Amino acid sequence: MKRLAVLDLGSNTFNLLVIEVEKNQPKIIYESKTPVKIGENSFSTKILQPKPIERGKSAIFSHVLKAKEFNVSQIFGIATSAIRSASNGESFISDLNDEFNLNIEIISGNQEAELIYYGVKSSLNWDGKAMLIDIGGGSNEISIASQNQSYFSKSYDLGVSRIKQKFDGELPLSTRRIKEIKDFYLNELEDLKAVLVKHPTNLIIGSAGTFDSLSQIDSFLKDGKPTNKEVSYELNIEDFIKIHNSLSKLNLNDLKKVNGLPPFRAEFIVYGTLFIEVIIELTRATRIIQSPNSLKEGYIAKLLNL
Repeated sequence: MKRLAVLDLGSNTFNLLVIEVEKNQPKIIYESKTPVKIGENSFSTKILQPKPIERGKSAIFSHVLKAKEFNVSQIFGIATSAIRSASNGESFISDLNDEFNLNIEIISGNQEAELIYYGVKSSLNWDGKAMLIDIGGGSNEISIASQNQSYFSKSYDLGVSRIKQKFDGELPLSTRRIKEIKDFYLNELEDLKAVLVKHPTNLIIGSAGTFDSLSQIDSFLKDGKPTNKEVSYELNIEDFIKIHNSLSKLNLNDLKKVNGLPPFRAEFIVYGTLFIEVIIELTRATRIIQSPNSLKEGYIAKLLNL
C-alpha cells in the first residue's frame, strides 16, 4: 500500500488530491481546493502577475505540507492553461520545483483533454457517445467519446477567467454583452459544429468548477442541502435553464449569497453557464450529468494504467 499526491495548478484554483493505492486501486483520502487566480490579469499580457504568483507559492506551500502529513511517497504536479499561456509560466514552475523539491510539468491542452476523459470514465458509465466538457479558468476541454473510445478531443481558450478578462462588464451582464459573448463562443466553436454532424450526441457530461457549482445549487434548491461530491449528479435541462436565467440577473454581491455557489466562483459562474447554454443549442442536449472526477483523477488513472 502506498500514498500519492497530485497537485493540479489550474487557472483559478490550485488543487490537491491525496490517494491511497492498494492492489493498484486508488482510494481518495484527502482533497482540497485553494482559490489562487493565477491567471488574474495575465491572459491579455501573457505574463503571470506578482500578486497571483505569491498566492500560488503560498498555496503550494500549504498543499505540500498537507501532503506530507499523509506520508505520501511521491507528489506529482500538473499545470494548465494560464501557466502554459504565460511567457513566464515555465520560470514560475521552475521556481516552484526548486523551492519545494517538486516535479510539476506544464501539460498541453490536448494532454489536459485526454486526462479529463480518463478521469470522467473512471467514475461514470454511459451508453453511446457523450460530449465531455471541463470548463476551466483559462481553457475549456471538450471531447466526444464513448466509454471505450474518444472520437474528438480539443482544448479551447474559452475558460471563464479568460473570457471575463476579454468581455468584463458589471454583473448582471447586459443583453448586448451576453450576445457578444455567445457569438464569440459560437465563432470559436465553428469546428465543433462539423464534428457534431459526424458524431451527434444529446448527452453532456460536465466536470469541475462550473458543473460542480451547478449540481450544488440545484441540490440546495430541491433538497436544501449539498450533494454527495463522490457520486455523479444529473441536472435536468429545464432546471439548468432556470438556474442560468436566475444567475444571469444577479449582481456580484447577490451571486456570492447563492446557496451551493462558492463565493470565489461568483464572478465567473455566468460566463460558464453561458458556455453551457451555447453547447446545449449546438447539441440539442437532453441530459447533463456532472462527473465527480476530472483532471486530477484522470492523471492518477493513467498513471496506474486503469
